[in-house]
Amino acid sequence: MPRRLSIPKSLSLYFQNRLADGCVEYWTPDGRARGCILLSNLFNTLIVNLTTAAYLTGYCLSLGASPSYINTILLLMSLSSLVQFLSPFWMERVSRRKPVILVLRAVSHSLLLCFVPLVGFLPLPSMTRLIVITVLVTLSSLLTNSIGPGLQIWHIGRIPPKCQLNYFSFYNVASCIVVNGIIFLISIGVDSMKALWGDFRALSYLRFGLLLFAVLDLWVLSRVPETPNPKSDSLVTPVTLLRGISSCPAYLRIILIAAVWNFAANIPSQYHMTYMLKELHVSYTVISAINLFSIVSVIFLTPLWKRLINQYSLKTGLFISILLLAPYGFLLFGVTQSRMWLFPVAQIYYLCMCIGVNICFQIIPFLHMPEQNKTIFMASYNILANLAATAGVYAGRLLYEGYSALAQMQGWTLAPARVLVVVYGFALAAAAFAVRAVFRKLESSH
Repeated sequence: MPRRLSIPKSLSLYFQNRLADGCVEYWTPDGRARGCILLSNLFNTLIVNLTTAAYLTGYCLSLGASPSYINTILLLMSLSSLVQFLSPFWMERVSRRKPVILVLRAVSHSLLLCFVPLVGFLPLPSMTRLIVITVLVTLSSLLTNSIGPGLQIWHIGRIPPKCQLNYFSFYNVASCIVVNGIIFLISIGVDSMKALWGDFRALSYLRFGLLLFAVLDLWVLSRVPETPNPKSDSLVTPVTLLRGISSCPAYLRIILIAAVWNFAANIPSQYHMTYMLKELHVSYTVISAINLFSIVSVIFLTPLWKRLINQYSLKTGLFISILLLAPYGFLLFGVTQSRMWLFPVAQIYYLCMCIGVNICFQIIPFLHMPEQNKTIFMASYNILANLAATAGVYAGRLLYEGYSALAQMQGWTLAPARVLVVVYGFALAAAAFAVRAVFRKLESSH
């Protein structure tokens, strides 16, 4: 008589068969390694989501920061990606990167989750605390970026090309269910603490609590085996780095695709979220509750996006998903105090459309990547993609401040954040066609 499966194991097998196609089989060594990678990414995603976006904006506002100052913090975080230019100089010279990556990851978590909230409680002027916190957040971002290429190459070694689409699809579903579910529960606690002690204490205590996820992240990450890194035949220098990148025009086009997307996607920066929190008084619980819909959307729509990408191509899947994302900016424009119902509509639409983009950009960095000196190419991809994101953030800042000054002179009452999301919508539409054009050029050259 066959043994009955428990409900959790039945659900696990369902998702593995439907989405992962056996790519996270925990009874095999490689499957266990991929399972640990998945868990590490889940814990890290929780930390990132609860210390950036609305939570970072709210924390800075509670310390008296202006929207422009918050934008400066985001610019510094984006510019910190430049440190990845230095990563290959030491990563390509060592055979074991794992110990260094774990130590630097631990220091990064400590700065973000322990030292940042501690500084907030110091008896210093608000501006002084903001400056010190900005330095700590930037240092944490520098450390995270310095290990980024090595971490990605270490992990992708355990995820072969034949199962990347299935694995990343499964990860998206698991991440959506776990991360959004936990964030919703945490947001209820944050709003309760906010009512008792105010924004600053609530968001500071949240960071202290996230240290638990940091410990779990480091523990599961330490259990992922590392394949020894074959040392480069030649010494990695800035000259060989640039020569190696320029010698692979196909991968340069892959980087261009990421740059186009990152520029368009980062134009709104934090301005619209600041508008929602400060002007429309949206709570963290409401934002998290709406995001819970992504659990439903990702379960039902991930198989459809997978089928589209498999049946047609990655190019078609990415083009359609970015183009369908463009109306999101126009929906955000319509959100006002009297039309708050549009906010959940806009967010739910976004959650449905971004699934295809997420799946595609988890695979794209590894397309046409040469076998030798992978860290160099991964670092180049991350640096240029993040520089494009920085340019998008800065372009959004120029538009926001330029319109604000003009509106003040002309007496216009339309909020600058609403104008910015309209530009964002047009930028996404333009990015979709630009990405398709680059893909066509890439295909014609092969």
